[in-house]
Amino acid sequence: RLSSLELKDKVEGSRKLAANVQRALFGTLAGASPGIRNRGVREASYVVLTGTEMPSILTEISFVSSPEDETRLQNPAYRQQIAEALYKGIAQYLSSSPRIKIASSSAQPSGR
Repeated sequence: RLSSLELKDKVEGSRKLAANVQRALFGTLAGASPGIRNRGVREASYVVLTGTEMPSILTEISFVSSPEDETRLQNPAYRQQIAEALYKGIAQYLSSSPRIKIASSSAQPSGR
C-alpha cells in the first residue's frame, strides 16, 4: 500500500503522463484528421489505475459507435500514427522525469 506522499507523487505523475500523451495524440492525429476533437484529460478512480504503484493512464483513442472512427481505424497508417503518438507522449514524460530510469534499447536480449 502506498503512503500518502507516494500516492500524491503517483497521482501527480499520472497527470503529467496523461497530459503528455494527450498533447502528442491530439497534435499528431488532428493534423491528419481535422475533425478530431480534443477531449482533454479527465480523472477517474478505476481499479486498473489505482491498483498500481507507478503513474498510470487509460487512453480513449476512438469510439466504437463512430462510423468516422471505424473508417480511420481501418487504415494501417492511422493506427501507426496512434502508436507513434502514444510512444512520443510517454517518451516526453520520461524525459521530463529525472528520477525514472529507462532501459537501454541497445541492450541485447537475455534469451530467457
